[in-house]
Amino acid sequence: MAAFAETKRLLRASFSQDIAQHLDAEHAIFRRSAASAYFHEGVTAFFEKRKPRFND
Repeated sequence: MAAFAETKRLLRASFSQDIAQHLDAEHAIFRRSAASAYFHEGVTAFFEKRKPRFND
């Protein structure tokens, strides 16, 4: 769910930012997301051709 919240935040902010600021914000959010266990499980599952097993 955090990914949806981040996407909404980026969309709202895009109206008041120039492209460089927006790309910087996207980059920061991607780096934060890529460090998560959810990202790791999703990518691993994709390459192993299986459904991801997210443990909440």
